[in-house]
Amino acid sequence: MILQLIYFLLIYSFVIYASHLIKKFTRNFRASSFIRTILFFAPYVLPLFLFTINNDYIESAPQVSLLIGISLAVIPSTIALILQLDSNKLFFQKDIYYFLKPITLEHFLLVEASLIGSAIVEELFYRFFSYNLMSLWTHAPLAVITSILFSFSHYLQKETRETFTLRSYIIIFLLGCSWFYSFFYTHNILFPILGHFLYNLPNIIIAFFKLYLPAKLNSNVEGSDPK
Repeated sequence: MILQLIYFLLIYSFVIYASHLIKKFTRNFRASSFIRTILFFAPYVLPLFLFTINNDYIESAPQVSLLIGISLAVIPSTIALILQLDSNKLFFQKDIYYFLKPITLEHFLLVEASLIGSAIVEELFYRFFSYNLMSLWTHAPLAVITSILFSFSHYLQKETRETFTLRSYIIIFLLGCSWFYSFFYTHNILFPILGHFLYNLPNIIIAFFKLYLPAKLNSNVEGSDPK
């Protein structure tokens, strides 16, 4: 058991450090933003190809209904969004976009790719891969360990460290536990991906608003001005 934990911690350290290096060295050249975004996810996916997936272990785990899997993925994500409603509700008010400059199409695409991509690759790594690699561990400590690392990885990112509060990290940890059990009971990685995507959905929508609404609203104001 300890050896499996050491393996996972080493792989986790590689993933985090490799992602940091990719962000550091893929800058200041044409299309660097898109390349950096794509390569940023590569370390999370690479272990899936380097280690044999133990399908026998996965298939022998307990099975429950589709309803429970959806509930474990969706309900905690919805509760988390409600708890953080105050931090997002400003951006769902149309008037705020009169005072904001529209983001570029490139920025919009990068934000969307990051939010959607993270929901996929992080679930593959923290839920699917960890569950497979640490096969000797029981589900409760495995859920806690991987969720702590999942939350800590967000702290290591400058962008989230500048905006997250202690409550944000606690919510991320609890969501990680819930998404782990969503996969544990259903053995379908699509369920935690769905929950993660739902949690990211407000920011996905807000990015679209930032692209579309400022220019539209200000053009309407200019068009209504008397000549």
